[in-house]
Amino acid sequence: ATHPSSQVTTQNSKSDFLNTELTFSTFVVGKNSEFAHAACFNVARNPGADDYNPLYIFGPVGMGKTHLLNAAGNYIREQFPHLRITYISAERFLNGCVAALRHYQMDKFRQKYRENSDILLVDDVQYIGRGEAVQEEFFHTINNFIDRKKQVILASDRMPKDILGLEDRSRTRLERGLIADITMPDLETRIAILRYKAEKFGVRMPEDVVNHIARISKRSIRELEGNLKKVKIYSELQGLSIDYDLVKKILSQHESQSTISLEEIQKLVADHFKVKMTDLKSSTRAKPIVVPRQIAMYLIKKFLDRSLVD
Repeated sequence: ATHPSSQVTTQNSKSDFLNTELTFSTFVVGKNSEFAHAACFNVARNPGADDYNPLYIFGPVGMGKTHLLNAAGNYIREQFPHLRITYISAERFLNGCVAALRHYQMDKFRQKYRENSDILLVDDVQYIGRGEAVQEEFFHTINNFIDRKKQVILASDRMPKDILGLEDRSRTRLERGLIADITMPDLETRIAILRYKAEKFGVRMPEDVVNHIARISKRSIRELEGNLKKVKIYSELQGLSIDYDLVKKILSQHESQSTISLEEIQKLVADHFKVKMTDLKSSTRAKPIVVPRQIAMYLIKKFLDRSLVD
């Protein structure tokens, strides 16, 4: 006879939709993600703890939120094979709920999540604010998990307070546990991620090439991986070895689109807010100048990898 826990593990592997390649060991941790990574790991080691339930991870698209969700799920599945895991996108939850309402099958829908699952992992939570009935069901589902000491981990590209159409009680419930943000990695972390992915894809690159790709890939980790794949495919199709000149040629259009100077950012902000450049760079703390100055600082830090001191 098969051991009960083995049956559960087999069932989970077929029904929880986890990507087995996305684990904690394949996640490159940087200053931008160390808190979110630590929070997910602690939850995975002790699912259902009150202080971390729900765990809410937020950050821009392509930063690794889905990776952390899957990593937590894969770790829990390995360490606690008796726990039943549900990994789903908020959009799929929404569509399933609408279909259940339409066909009068809400009891079956509720059973699927509230009775047949111990761990709930929900990606792209920003879509949950689209419908009142769905939001109500989502709210009660999360409440049900928390009341039963069952772990909920959520991921979104924005804070609960910034989700359009989200009711106050739903927002309060999402904010009740632990909120961890994940941002764009700095240049040093992007280089580490690129080295890891290059090794994974079997791509050998000199240091100047690694540094160049990491420097111009500033929008997301997906962009970083996309540029690496573009270089890999081009070099293979053309039968060329990867060097700095080749990569400059392949990614020249991307580089021209992504490169902007400090002065250009200052001018764009000054023109938008109709203030003088000299005022923007002065020490005045007048309100009409402070807001544009702070926005210019934010944009320079984000797109040019400059420190706030700079």
